[in-house]
Amino acid sequence: MNSNIILCLIMIVLIIIIVNQYYSIKKLNKKLLLLKKGNETLYSIENESSMSGLCDVMLSIAIDLIPYAEKGSMLILEDDDKFHFKAIRGFSKELKNISLDREEVFLHETSNFRDTVIINNPSNFDERYMNTEKKYIFENFNALNIKCTLSSPIYVDKNLIGVINLDSINPNKMFTKVDMETMNYIRNEFELILKNFIIQEELRHMANYDDLTGIYNRRRFRYIFNNQLSYTRKNNTRLCLALIDIDDFKSINDKYGHNIGDEALKHFTHVLKRQVKDMGTYARISGDEFVVLFKGCSESEAKEILSNMKKLLAQEKLKDIKVNFSYGVCEITNEKMLSIDEILEIADKNMYKNKKTKCKNINI
Repeated sequence: MNSNIILCLIMIVLIIIIVNQYYSIKKLNKKLLLLKKGNETLYSIENESSMSGLCDVMLSIAIDLIPYAEKGSMLILEDDDKFHFKAIRGFSKELKNISLDREEVFLHETSNFRDTVIINNPSNFDERYMNTEKKYIFENFNALNIKCTLSSPIYVDKNLIGVINLDSINPNKMFTKVDMETMNYIRNEFELILKNFIIQEELRHMANYDDLTGIYNRRRFRYIFNNQLSYTRKNNTRLCLALIDIDDFKSINDKYGHNIGDEALKHFTHVLKRQVKDMGTYARISGDEFVVLFKGCSESEAKEILSNMKKLLAQEKLKDIKVNFSYGVCEITNEKMLSIDEILEIADKNMYKNKKTKCKNINI
């Protein structure tokens, strides 16, 4: 073979190698830039106030970083052991009203729920695992026209908390092993952000809620009360505050023990929630003291609600223990511009009048 021909062939091969290297480096640099951009976006949302909002941003980042990802969803595993849609891209928002069992999630295809997987032709998976009713709903929302799905689990402290799905609807654009590697990198970043968010949520909950009963504590209630008071004065709406004290609570603790005392507080709170519902805001402000802020209620209307609550507690005893309470009410009007402490003091005086009246009736 002519040496010139051989030399030309070598040159062609070298050119091909150089061109391939160039495009590989170009593709790698593009991916690195995208990952950098994704990281910058991620760490700018650490103070996102809701799980749904955080998931929505994370899903958008993943779709931007993975080629061929046109749609997607992010699901969080909740206390009912079901996956709930927290973020959706390209599908009907109505899907947020649907929850999925573990076996209905694409990761059911894996042996340990820990690996990122590629699901080719997801409709076959749905046919095998999704119940008929849900499948019908998904079809109505045109949510099953997916040709390929990249599904990745989200873990925090070794606990599965969610799943992120990226979807391609083009049969000629399928996900690859490179996409799986990219997804694993993205997932690791997501897990760090979610862990920090969950810790912050727990701290916020501890700061605003009573640990035993699960309702607002004194600190959070005063914040809500201050805002509601400003709104009431600005818009001349009605507001009524009731201070509540459980009768003979010390006797319950002394006779039955503190565990039963705690159960009595939780029982009272359960009835309080059922009775007040969305008519007001309630909180536990000390050991056996509670407060309710009735919106749009007069004093007589607030007293009627509390009277019905007393009847309910009399019917629903806790282990033959009758849990009763005394209360004092203060109606808040624009005629008297009272401070929060002054309103609480009036309600407190009225509550002790109520207690004394009951004691006199017992003595009689």
